[in-house]
Amino acid sequence: MFVVVRHTYVITKDDPSPSFHEFTGTWKHFAFLAETDEIAMNLAKTFLDDPMLCGIGGYVKENAIEQLKQNGYYQVGGESLAIAELIDPKTLEEEEKEDESTEELVH
Repeated sequence: MFVVVRHTYVITKDDPSPSFHEFTGTWKHFAFLAETDEIAMNLAKTFLDDPMLCGIGGYVKENAIEQLKQNGYYQVGGESLAIAELIDPKTLEEEEKEDESTEELVH
């Protein structure tokens, strides 16, 4: 399983006609599950249509896709997009127990 993580600034001001300097908002973090790396990449590509991430597209979007493929991460300003592998916490606990038992055998 994979997770696509979107970090974005969401405008929260309710006034329908605020001046540019009156915008207020908050940082939000969204996570979307995907069965495979390919599905996660396709989902991430859909987020790149957001002007906050890629502006008008073209070369910028192509570069963002390449960065996601190579690094699993793309950022512009404070906006970011990442693809991560989902790890079951139980697996980590089992690995820690295995490491501890190996250490006992070594010492």
